Amino acid sequence: AVHSNRTYVSQCINRRTGLSFSQYVARYRVEHAHTVAEISSAAAAGTVEELLLPVDSVFSDLPSLTVSEGEAARLRCGSPIPFSDERSGRVRVYAPSGEFLLVGAFKNGALCTEKSFFEVQ
Repeated sequence: AVHSNRTYVSQCINRRTGLSFSQYVARYRVEHAHTVAEISSAAAAGTVEELLLPVDSVFSDLPSLTVSEGEAARLRCGSPIPFSDERSGRVRVYAPSGEFLLVGAFKNGALCTEKSFFEVQ
């Protein structure tokens, strides 16, 4: 349970996504849910990950940006990436391989990490 009032939660979702709470939740329909039996079967077969939505689907409302290998390496170390144009807002960031790396935001002419999702190797 989230220990906060519903107005605050709704406002946070709206600020972050531009969607109302109902619009945000509607993206994840019960028709797409799996039963406990399906999950148990998949777990026993070692295929439970096939049932999961990719983590970047939560951020599908954000534009995507693919960075170079060098830029991806810098972002993995927490360093911002300078951009010469006047970009703004938040983006989903991908490596050239298609791996989802992070959600970033453009601040003061640079792409900065807000939340990383890559695995540390």
